[in-house]
Amino acid sequence: MKSKFSKILGVALPLVMILALALAMVPARAPTVEAAATALRFNNVSIPKIGEDGRYVLNPNTDIGAIAIDASGGVMYAADTSSLTATTVNTTTATSTDIPVVSVAGFRASGVVTIGTELIRYTSVNTTSLRGASRGFAGTTGAAHAEGVAISEVTMLYKSTDGGYSWKEVQGFNAVVGADNATPIVDIALSPEYGSDSTLFVATQDWVYQSIDGGTTFTAMDQPTGWDANENIKDMDVSLDTNGRHAIVIGSSNGTGEGEVHVFSPATTGMGWQAQSIGDTHDVLAVAFSPNYSNDEGLFAVTANSSTSTEVRAAFGYTKNGGGWGASIGDGRFRDRTASDITAETASIAFPDDFDVDSLSSNIAFVGLSDGTADGANAQTGNEKGDVYKVVFQSTQSSTSDLNVRGYVSTIQTTTNINSIDVSGDAAAATILVGTNFWSTEVTNDYWLSYHSTDSGATWVTSRASQPTGGAPTRDGDAANRYLISGTNAATNVLLAPDFATSDVAYASTAGAGTSGLSRTSDGGGSWNQIALVDWGSTNYRVNEVDPVSLDKWYLGLEQSNGQFTSLWRTENAGARYERIYSYANPGMPIDYDALDRKGPGKSVFFLLKMVPPASGGTSIARFWRSTDSGATFPRTFSAKTTSTMNSRSIVNETTLFTLHNNGEIWYTENLGRPWVEPEEDILSGSLKAISRKGNIYLVKNRVGSPYGGTMTVFVSTDKGKTYLNRLGSTNPDVTYAALTFDAN
Repeated sequence: MKSKFSKILGVALPLVMILALALAMVPARAPTVEAAATALRFNNVSIPKIGEDGRYVLNPNTDIGAIAIDASGGVMYAADTSSLTATTVNTTTATSTDIPVVSVAGFRASGVVTIGTELIRYTSVNTTSLRGASRGFAGTTGAAHAEGVAISEVTMLYKSTDGGYSWKEVQGFNAVVGADNATPIVDIALSPEYGSDSTLFVATQDWVYQSIDGGTTFTAMDQPTGWDANENIKDMDVSLDTNGRHAIVIGSSNGTGEGEVHVFSPATTGMGWQAQSIGDTHDVLAVAFSPNYSNDEGLFAVTANSSTSTEVRAAFGYTKNGGGWGASIGDGRFRDRTASDITAETASIAFPDDFDVDSLSSNIAFVGLSDGTADGANAQTGNEKGDVYKVVFQSTQSSTSDLNVRGYVSTIQTTTNINSIDVSGDAAAATILVGTNFWSTEVTNDYWLSYHSTDSGATWVTSRASQPTGGAPTRDGDAANRYLISGTNAATNVLLAPDFATSDVAYASTAGAGTSGLSRTSDGGGSWNQIALVDWGSTNYRVNEVDPVSLDKWYLGLEQSNGQFTSLWRTENAGARYERIYSYANPGMPIDYDALDRKGPGKSVFFLLKMVPPASGGTSIARFWRSTDSGATFPRTFSAKTTSTMNSRSIVNETTLFTLHNNGEIWYTENLGRPWVEPEEDILSGSLKAISRKGNIYLVKNRVGSPYGGTMTVFVSTDKGKTYLNRLGSTNPDVTYAALTFDAN
């Protein structure tokens, strides 16, 4: 930038002063390392890795659906609900560990596939083969396969024994499912006494599978009598009956009002399924046992019927022969914000800890409904009608009230499609956590993937930008490198930890190309980090930054080999576990960022920087994202002052920084850009590259011309950057890059 008026000061004294400070311009010669008494040692540390070899921290081409956790909070199960990719195999022998295929596009980075009756487990992929193959996996027989034979992925189930940080595939599930059942997993339910009986149930659309040994082996339960070929399981719940044996309830639908509730409860149904006669016009969207099932034999179901209404229904004491719906507890009918009937497509139901159907205060449940396409249009232009409802069960007619998760736009109530719900605490002040199917910053009110309430739904809050990541991404202007503004079909499944009341830990699983994964919160939903099963957009990556805090704690930057899809990870136990705290998959972020700076007490204030953001509206201005809680949330963003390319920055403290630009401009702020100020007077020119500060003296370096042999000049300020009126100049054809620093004295 040009000075406001021409004024050349004497430079002899300032130059002597500067030289006395021993200005150093680097690169300097390599430092000599003197051997110490003990040898310098380096230890290998773990970083997040892909697929089976990386314990499924990164898991390309996967969507995560149902999740379940045992009472200890240590054992978890998760379902991969991604579409099953298929192609054809090239000729292979029965023992080959590389399986040649036409294309690996869409295949998981590691997983299980089927060719005929043979299951094959592989550990990695390249462009035309599945590598590290274990032939004849899960009890099948390895065989040679001719060119052109079909090869397909199979449904995957994962297990974690460390609270969700690392995973392995459940071989026993692959062995029983094989290629015979390619339908996705709908639900996973653990025995209430899993810690002692190791029993779990997994429901696909067609079958229920039981394991009594923690997933080592599975058995397919018989289908209910009269099971229709078009009938699909929509939901499942597990409890203990009056004799302490496992009871299972499933709800089914065929989309035409011919669904059913089926119960397997040995104390009343014997060792088989009993239809509960929900009615000829009802598709069942959600089912649940009463929390007191062993005493009250209660069932609950959310149904959609052919008269275009959705209801919650209850039956007590009728499981032996079925029926009894509405006999002692009246149905509750759901209506939208205009008091019109809802024909829901999905539903979920949850109860407070002190549920008692005969109580006058805790006879309640919470139901999440999804109806129409989630778009945030508040039913003004779209057909979205879902939300969270509070149900009060009563003998004649149960009441339902819309809890209006996203609030009002002026006087108009919003609508929010709910994909999942979980509840902790008593009815008077229960914590409710819900997951949605859609997020967007382009609608009013903003729409997010998770919301939570701590007062039984009277008020709702959300973590906004620090959300679980998920959904098919849309970027500003539909340009691949611009800021992320929305995500569709995220199918968020939420799960409160068993000790949520004291730990504030919860989980959320999502779908979405390149964005899905398992997220964890330890502050009750205030912020979410991704911990595993993260859909990384490629099978390659590199470390672009390491920022150590201690020998056990550091921050790690990862990006793909092309420099895109940057993400920031944190470990606090020397790499044993990582959490992704920010990335290209977070709202408002571009596909990459350039730098991380940490300042403040404990270095808890983070600045993420994108020096040359994607152009939006014809401009490209460098942008900062700021966190004051060690990266848990980044609520503040601000941009540089000028559209000229930013070459460098200097972060002074939590609110103060400099930016240096290609057009010779330098800008300064003490309040995060409110405002930016420039020097009162200067002779700065060229492309500014670096700044160094010592007391009142600031040094700024530029380069003019090619980085190889161009002219470098150092400009000097002796008044803390208010003016730059002096210079040190030299032509350094052999200095490619240079930085500035002062001698320690």
